[in-house]
Amino acid sequence: MRSAWLTLDEEDASPTQFLSYLFAALQTADVNLPEYNPLAERSFQDAPFRSVMASIFKAIEAIDEPVVLIIDDYHRAEGKELNSLFEWLVRFSPPQLHIVVASRDHPQITRENLRVQGELLEFTNADLAFVADDVKRAFEANGGQEIDAAEIVRLTDRTEGWPLAIELALKWSLGEPEKARKISEFSGRTHDLARYLSEQLLSGLPADTQAFLLQTSILPRISGDLASHVTGRADGWLLLEKLEQQNIFLLRTDIEGKWFRYHPLVAEFLVDRLLRLRDHDVKRLHQLAAGWFGDNGYLGEALSHAAQSSDGEMIATLLEQAGGWRLILDGRMSFIQHYLPEPSSPHLADRPRIQLAQAFLLIKCGKIEEASAYLASIRPAFETTGLPINVRLEVQMVSDIISDYEDIPVTEADIDISVQLISALPAHDNILQAIAGESLASKYYYCGFLEKSFDAVSRASRSYEKIGSFYGMTFTLFHKSRVKFAQGKLKEAEKILDDLIDAVHSNFGAASDLAANLAAFRSEYLYEKNDIPAASALLSWALPHMEASDGWFDVYEAGYLTAARCAYRITGLDAALDILERARGTAKHRRLKRLKFAADLCEIELAIEIGDLERAQTLANSIELSNHITRLGQDSLLSRHQDYRMGIVAARLNIALGQSPDHLAGLENLAQSESWGRQLIEIRILRAIASFSAGEQKQAASYFDKAVSSALFEGSVRVLVKEGAALLPLIQYIESSESPLPTDRFRNAFVKEIHRLIKIENRLSQQVTSGILLPKGELETLRILDTGLTNKEIAIKLDVSPSTVKYRLKSLFVKLGVSSRREAVKLARDKGWLHTDILS
Repeated sequence: MRSAWLTLDEEDASPTQFLSYLFAALQTADVNLPEYNPLAERSFQDAPFRSVMASIFKAIEAIDEPVVLIIDDYHRAEGKELNSLFEWLVRFSPPQLHIVVASRDHPQITRENLRVQGELLEFTNADLAFVADDVKRAFEANGGQEIDAAEIVRLTDRTEGWPLAIELALKWSLGEPEKARKISEFSGRTHDLARYLSEQLLSGLPADTQAFLLQTSILPRISGDLASHVTGRADGWLLLEKLEQQNIFLLRTDIEGKWFRYHPLVAEFLVDRLLRLRDHDVKRLHQLAAGWFGDNGYLGEALSHAAQSSDGEMIATLLEQAGGWRLILDGRMSFIQHYLPEPSSPHLADRPRIQLAQAFLLIKCGKIEEASAYLASIRPAFETTGLPINVRLEVQMVSDIISDYEDIPVTEADIDISVQLISALPAHDNILQAIAGESLASKYYYCGFLEKSFDAVSRASRSYEKIGSFYGMTFTLFHKSRVKFAQGKLKEAEKILDDLIDAVHSNFGAASDLAANLAAFRSEYLYEKNDIPAASALLSWALPHMEASDGWFDVYEAGYLTAARCAYRITGLDAALDILERARGTAKHRRLKRLKFAADLCEIELAIEIGDLERAQTLANSIELSNHITRLGQDSLLSRHQDYRMGIVAARLNIALGQSPDHLAGLENLAQSESWGRQLIEIRILRAIASFSAGEQKQAASYFDKAVSSALFEGSVRVLVKEGAALLPLIQYIESSESPLPTDRFRNAFVKEIHRLIKIENRLSQQVTSGILLPKGELETLRILDTGLTNKEIAIKLDVSPSTVKYRLKSLFVKLGVSSRREAVKLARDKGWLHTDILS
């Protein structure tokens, strides 16, 4: 293959000059036409162009190998005459001639026919860009310093693979280890690159175009209208398109071609030059950009530019006009966090919505007391300034939200006030309708009206959907799931929650605050299905996350109590009590009276389970449990949910003490009338146990049958298994020939499974009591160890590697405090751990 290289500049635009240089370039490829040498010396003045080109083509055709003609910097000489000549050259060139054109812009010739015929290949900057492996090889091949792989990736990202920038970065770092270690710091301000851009990018452009580049360099993305607004020109679109055609490192960012951006290094160079020259008011440019973005609905970019102009008044105005505190509700809390003026700022004056945002932000940061105090301090001004009715309603709603977070008791009178508030709201204001509806749903739930709660939260969810606020909808779906769970509809609750988990992970991340809150509820549902390891695993990361972020009573109760119950089953009482102490700490910090009470009730249950009835009675007396029981069915002291919890715990204590839980009958009627299905299952199980203990077997069987019928098809297992040994005599009676219940294969299979799980749990409790935890894999290894097999034989039987068996044995010996197989097996036999049911 032969090659000829022709580099053009501005003086080569005439056809005769081009032809002269073309002739000289081809001679370097041994395409010789000695008869034309005299004409070439006179730069082909008055020479017949087509005749000369025909001779050149004929000479090339005589060559039996390809000839590649490379024309570099075509854009420098491009003009009407040269384009016409070049198009003729391309159209009539012989097959042996391959033409390569390097240009900052597309040559102005007809390219469609060539493209259709498969005779045109086009390579853009993106096609020529280096990837990280290319950059690594470039440094290695040119004797560069050893570069960290992460730095190589960062450099590739910063340069976007621009080969020239990579080469200059290499030269910049050669012989300087410190620079090599921080190669990604190479920027558009680096001397060599800045000089190149100054000479190659700016110097050849008209002064007004240079000014345009500098003025728009502050913009992370640019549209024609935005460019015109910031620069004061009327031709922003035309100039952007021209710059793109000239390949001035201007890139489209969308398919429609509405938005552009500069290459990052070029933007850095231009901004640096803008600041150095001081020919333009940079603050004013940012203000103009902020105004345009704000007027066109791009709040984030508007706030960013307003902040870069240090214009606190504009920031406050933008936030107020965007809704202030409402931004938190539609998932844009970051704007409030980053840009909200300080509480003492004069920019807050006469802007009620961003004052409310300050209070709401304190809530979201867990500073409930500060939020309440701040709202109290600004409220008098609101009441004397004649605010519009809709803003006064917003003040009331933020006050209600703070009350919800403070866990202030709710009465039916509060529900009436909320209903009146909603009726006064503008029907078209979906945000206010959504928030008020969500608050009303919480009040209904608090007072025990589950169906009304579900209806109210469904309306709120539709309002959020109308404004496209997935963040707001998330909390309504939280609530829907909780209502379904309270109604005993575990499968529906799970479906709502699982769909929400997928959406939250996609939109906010699997480690977000919302994901942690969801994990708390999910763990409670897993515990309900007796999947204790999965529930515990979820809470191992979610609970610490929840403690450090925003939350409310329901999520803390689900998280802490489920974690405590799992810890008791897996590790023992001390671990469970530690978690309950953490719950009380959170209750104190966040002023959640109900959370402390819930922790106390949970501890009473644990004391009953370990048989420490004296401790259980003392704890019950300390929270005046018996006094609370006398008020069941009246206005809730804490909430209807906790009314049921108090009644159930008190009944469990009564049964353990050999006393009759007389209040259960009224509690059952209440739960049935209010459709609290989950609590109804537990109440009926306790009535069954109490009746059986009193010798009322048929009545006990009836209660048990009702409870099992509800739990069976929902997969609610834990609610029965947790009763443990207290339930076993009744189960044995139900499974016997004396059972008064008709034969039901579904119920029989379910009861048999409950029986098996209770027996397993009783045996595992021996481990917990001794403070020793053996996972299923180690228990399985221990049981097979009792057969006398070798490590290799055990590995084959368990389908694991011998090294895994060796690891398990080592772990077993440490946990059991033994040093040999014989000692381990003897201890396991004594503890009853080798029973096969434990491994089922």
